[in-house]
Amino acid sequence: MAARNPLSKFEQVAPEIIEHIALYAVASKPLGPPSELGILCLVSRRLYSVLRFKNNAHIYASTFNIKFDRSALLRRFSERWRTTRCLTSELKKRFIALKRIRSRQYNRDDLWTAYLMMLENDGKNGGQLVIWAGVEEFLQGALASRITWQPDAPSMWYTEMEGTSLIAWLLWLTASRDGVRREGLSMQLTIGNILRPFIVGGYKVRHPAIFAPDSRFHLPLCPHSVFPSDFRNAPSPLTRKITHYGHDLELAVPMITTAATLGTVLRNEIRQDSQDLPDDVSSLPRNREEANTMGHRGATLEDVLEFHNENRIRVPERLPSLSDVQQYFAEDEEDEEEGTSQQHDEDWSRLAACYDPWLEDPPLRGLVYSPGAICGSWAGRILQPGFSSYLDLLNDSSRSTLHVPIYQQPMYLHLQEHHCLHPNDPLPISIDDTSFDDILHAWLPRGLDLRRLEDHIEVYNPASESYIRYETYEPHGQAHYSQTTSESLVQGCRTNNDRVGAAILDRGTNTAALADSLESSHVDNDQEYEDTVSHRCSGIADILITGETGERHGAAWGHYSIVGRVRPWDGLVVLLRTPVDSTQAHSGQWVFKGYIHDQNLVGRWRETSTRVDRIGYEGSFVLAKTQESQ
Repeated sequence: MAARNPLSKFEQVAPEIIEHIALYAVASKPLGPPSELGILCLVSRRLYSVLRFKNNAHIYASTFNIKFDRSALLRRFSERWRTTRCLTSELKKRFIALKRIRSRQYNRDDLWTAYLMMLENDGKNGGQLVIWAGVEEFLQGALASRITWQPDAPSMWYTEMEGTSLIAWLLWLTASRDGVRREGLSMQLTIGNILRPFIVGGYKVRHPAIFAPDSRFHLPLCPHSVFPSDFRNAPSPLTRKITHYGHDLELAVPMITTAATLGTVLRNEIRQDSQDLPDDVSSLPRNREEANTMGHRGATLEDVLEFHNENRIRVPERLPSLSDVQQYFAEDEEDEEEGTSQQHDEDWSRLAACYDPWLEDPPLRGLVYSPGAICGSWAGRILQPGFSSYLDLLNDSSRSTLHVPIYQQPMYLHLQEHHCLHPNDPLPISIDDTSFDDILHAWLPRGLDLRRLEDHIEVYNPASESYIRYETYEPHGQAHYSQTTSESLVQGCRTNNDRVGAAILDRGTNTAALADSLESSHVDNDQEYEDTVSHRCSGIADILITGETGERHGAAWGHYSIVGRVRPWDGLVVLLRTPVDSTQAHSGQWVFKGYIHDQNLVGRWRETSTRVDRIGYEGSFVLAKTQESQ
């Protein structure tokens, strides 16, 4: 009988050491699949036995932590989403998707995988998608395959909106200014043309720009209520059930109108960088001092140059180049829950918790609006369709949006937040002529009576014939309110915090033990557990916003006052802009509705002279928080 071949000295080392060697091999090549594990498994039966998935799933979970970011996972999910089974399932799903993207094979599930990776991106995810898989080239190919020569003609781009929205969002989330420049003018114009209908014809394409009708401030609705009439004509977000970290999960499809606006403005800015100023600006006064001397009203050359060269939106942070890849993959995230992915936490929470206005207490609900987020100075632009062409479009549904020019108007604001704190009752929501919440007046009473004081404002409540106090929020410094208010708030929230807590709670059985007994292909149906994402009591019952254009920018582009409100269910920011200067009175009041995405406030504007139940003059806008406000 032949004797067995003795094990080599390397094969005789402890399994833990072999595992460490294997992980070092995986880490030596951070981009792409962990092919090193497969190579080591071929060395001998001993190594195969130690490293095979059935015997050592843990090493594949550790491989996930080497290859991908996890700070967002730590912040947004309970521990049962981070088990060995969950991580290995996600590892397999991601590399299947990355390989298909790299080979330019289109699959809608892969778009979801890539999109969620970018919402969790702190550098590693972006590296895998942008550098290894070449997602930018993939997206351009996917885009080209979905469009026709007529932007308004039926095609996948306008009919299969789930894929279209994901492509538009990935174009934004993976964008860089240098990358857009490399697209070339032809591709920039092509992308601009196919995004145009979502900006010009927001009423026409009937795709939602918000997560629930703005005729309702208080959400969610009562589960047993009759289907409200104002919901019948309002487009609702698409939803999709996907698998994420081995769990079934229902999410809202991200809003196409927001991605279209961001993508359009970014490409407008890139073209603006290389364009000369129009000849007629040479006749403008050089600066405000010279304009005042000449008795000139309106923009100066200095104002035009500021808008042309400096007014820019914030582009997402991502892995910039191959030369920087090592620093991202070398960082240890084991106990780190912070990262650039935090800029997408509110976006994630809206997708996970705001897809159904009847859904009460969704388990993965997180913050949808961070107190103080709107405070500070903002600079941006209004995308304004040509008025006569817009009217022609309303009267002729067959007319192409390519025939409607889009003008850009500078917009500058300085905004403050004011909070009604518990146990005070907030200002009631105003009702319009259609018996719904008055969105055309930012859900505020007509003829608003507001008094500004040193550290708060007082707003008159017609119902109680009394003033309600709203504390002015100070975003900088340790105390966000006056000392007296801060002390009362801490005392009032202490009891509530003891009940609610601030951590992600996981109420269930021993997930680690369960994970060890399941195959990596198992999908959790969420029947055995209950997730709860809880946050410390803020004490905030309502958020009002006030603001103005500011003296310098008002002199250039018109003086406006701002009042507004934040819908707590989804963080929808609504601003009512009113001209202060009599020379601007003809423009009337406009209402701006949008969400904060990172440091950009993006959404739709509408004039308010048209009844709320009729199509009004509208367009898109983007505001970016200025450097001094960050």
